[in-house]
Amino acid sequence: MAPSHACLPLCMDDKCGVCPPCPAPCNPNAPPTPAEKEVQRLTIQLTQMQESFKTKVAECAMLRAELLKKKEELEKERCQHREVGNKLRELEMKFEGLTTHTNMLLGTREEAFEQEVSVRMLKQCYREAREEIDELRVLMKEQNDQLQDYRVKYLQAQQLVEEQKRQMDMMDMDNTRISEQINLEIQKVKLKFQEKLQELTPIPDLLKATQMKLKDAQQSQAIAEHNAEQLARELNCAREKVHVLLHNTIKPPEKTPEKGTDEKQIALLQQRISQLTETNMGLKSEIERLKANVIRMEEAVLAHEKRLHEKMHECAQLGGELDRYRDEAARALQRANERTETVRKCMQTTVAELERQLAASRANVKNAEKEREEVQCRMQCQIKRLNENFEQAQLRILGLQGQVQALRHTASSDGEGEGDGDMQACACKEFFGNP
Repeated sequence: MAPSHACLPLCMDDKCGVCPPCPAPCNPNAPPTPAEKEVQRLTIQLTQMQESFKTKVAECAMLRAELLKKKEELEKERCQHREVGNKLRELEMKFEGLTTHTNMLLGTREEAFEQEVSVRMLKQCYREAREEIDELRVLMKEQNDQLQDYRVKYLQAQQLVEEQKRQMDMMDMDNTRISEQINLEIQKVKLKFQEKLQELTPIPDLLKATQMKLKDAQQSQAIAEHNAEQLARELNCAREKVHVLLHNTIKPPEKTPEKGTDEKQIALLQQRISQLTETNMGLKSEIERLKANVIRMEEAVLAHEKRLHEKMHECAQLGGELDRYRDEAARALQRANERTETVRKCMQTTVAELERQLAASRANVKNAEKEREEVQCRMQCQIKRLNENFEQAQLRILGLQGQVQALRHTASSDGEGEGDGDMQACACKEFFGNP
């Protein structure tokens, strides 16, 4: 469709200043507008943020797996600690049994003193082992508290990530809805503008046709006026001739032969005058008809001009509405961009905080692993030392038992003492044989 302002010579000549600037024609291959570019940029940013969000969710899942693994390792360590505690309790029971048996077997003060010293040493080792076990329990409790704190932080971070994800989904829905509304309003305004342009398209042709008719009527009027002037001049000439002839007829006739010719001329002139009078009346009626046509054409031209001005005013209003919708769309896009920027900053802050917490958790886990290895080494050393002390105590008790038996064999000559010694030896063997 051709632009409407190209075929308005009257409007171009008068320069009314009402016509708005013509919009660009609808071209599907036209370059994208700034609003569309901004929407594409926001879509790309949203895709990047979703990818980073997925990466952070994967990192949170890895952190959760690491926490579960550490929990399993701590459970294993707890089981080992329980086993060590059970062994220590068994050792304590054995030490108590040994003290009773040694008290029963000791016969002299020196042996009792040595046995008491060894028992004190064993008790000291036992107390040290119990203190280390208490320290290990405190350390285990602290590690459990740290794991609980890490679990709470992980759950909070997971809830925060879910909340951010819901907010981003809601913002995506709002942006989509706003974009659809803006596009719908722009399409409506474009359709209205196209309809008004289609209504304005035949008006220039009608105006040109009316102007041509007006020009033809003016030319016909000018021709009729010229003919009327010529007829008026001929009528005046004929009247002068009639007046001259009448004046000549008043004079005395000089020659009779010319009288007939004068009468003929008078008759011809009267006939010519009547014809000219009829022609003049016809031309006057034609002039009146042409004047009426000219007035009617002028009224039609004024009506068309009035309608043209109304349509131009409507086009100007539509152009203003289109500009208003464009401004509203630009503001909506700016607000959406600001919201997206705010959410992006919040997400970056959250991701940075999660990364910091993840790094701190990893550092704490490494420290816990180091402490666990140190505790395991100390526990192994302590258990090894306790086992060595226990073996030494067993050897010393066996030696003392042999000495007691030898003393009893040499000191007693009665068979009952031998029977008692055999019974006690058997009891000791059973005691040491069942650790």
